[in-house]
Amino acid sequence: MLFAASVAPAQTVSYFRMERNATSIAAGPDGNLWFVGGADVGRITPLGEITIFSVPYQTSSPGGNTAIVAGPNHLMWFIRPGGLSAIDMQGNVTKYDTPLQPISLAAGADEVWFGSMDTIGRVSKAGVVTLFPLPKEYREKAVMSLAVDAQGNIWFNEFPFSELGIMGPSGGIIESSLCCGAPGSFAAGPGSVSLTFGKKFEKRSASSTQVYELPHDPGIGSAEFSGLTYASDGQLWFGTTLQYMGSVSSTGIHIIALPDVWMGIRNLIEGPDGNIWGAAEPVPSTCSLICSPRVPPSVAIVRVNLVNPAPRITSIAKGNDPDTKAATLSIQGLGFVPNSIIRWNGIDRSTVYVSPYELQLAPSEANLALAYGGSFVAHNPTPGGGDSQAFTLAAAPSLRRRAVH
Repeated sequence: MLFAASVAPAQTVSYFRMERNATSIAAGPDGNLWFVGGADVGRITPLGEITIFSVPYQTSSPGGNTAIVAGPNHLMWFIRPGGLSAIDMQGNVTKYDTPLQPISLAAGADEVWFGSMDTIGRVSKAGVVTLFPLPKEYREKAVMSLAVDAQGNIWFNEFPFSELGIMGPSGGIIESSLCCGAPGSFAAGPGSVSLTFGKKFEKRSASSTQVYELPHDPGIGSAEFSGLTYASDGQLWFGTTLQYMGSVSSTGIHIIALPDVWMGIRNLIEGPDGNIWGAAEPVPSTCSLICSPRVPPSVAIVRVNLVNPAPRITSIAKGNDPDTKAATLSIQGLGFVPNSIIRWNGIDRSTVYVSPYELQLAPSEANLALAYGGSFVAHNPTPGGGDSQAFTLAAAPSLRRRAVH
């Protein structure tokens, strides 16, 4: 067993809030991230620009969109009520009705695979659906999770039974019993497959099985593993059902605290920017009738900033703090991270991080900056990072301009 070696500080994470939750996220062929939640499909760029596409169902089935993957024909494929749909990079949607309602989804080399009741299905590049029934044992099995390995084999679980299955690219299913209950999430990596069992997961290769377990720590409490993904460097990342996510290395489990996420990370993916992105469960409303307009929307997506983006400034906003009435100066734009810095007239200034879209000068400097104006640059540190373009603010007309020391 390997236990937690460290807990990373929360400033390594950026939170993206929306008026909707995200149930699944995937890297797209256009260099962006795509996600689903409710009746919508969304796109988020590595800098955090979000576009929402509404999807008409033309069906009376309840529920919304769930899993999403990058599939054939330069499309993003997702589960919807009544079957599957594919969306292109411009937001155009094509429906694919399936004989059974898909429950889980995974991408192959030239096809997408879905799990359903007692069945695994394949959708080809041409949209042809082929079904592979599970061995009959006079009981219903729900294929809740799928993963495709480097050889094209399909790994799957059978809920509610403690069974693991593997199927070749052309069929032929082998089932085996598990000692530890029904597995939850799957991930296929180089030479291994990992699967979760509540508070632990197993990393299986042809020659060995490694078992990892969340530490029995009061802070982590009842958290369980809820998602797995392999990064391009072979490192394994995981989500949990509470306010934690993390990674596994040769030294153990490394945990990142997520204080702004209330209900956990549904699934994870490595983005085209080299960062780890996760879809967050919705935050339950604490408002009974009327909510304050200052209550922020739910966290829908998180990003672990392994490689900082180069920031961009779009505007500078002047204002006043609603509580203290003190003057405020906000730098608005894209790609800000918790350790971003505002450089005013070439000097690093005390900076308050608000969100991936906003930085503020500390109150002690905002009055001077508003009065005397000058050049403003947002800076993100390494790895990655860099400077934004300079944005100039004119001096207040009522004050004589003079040098600022």
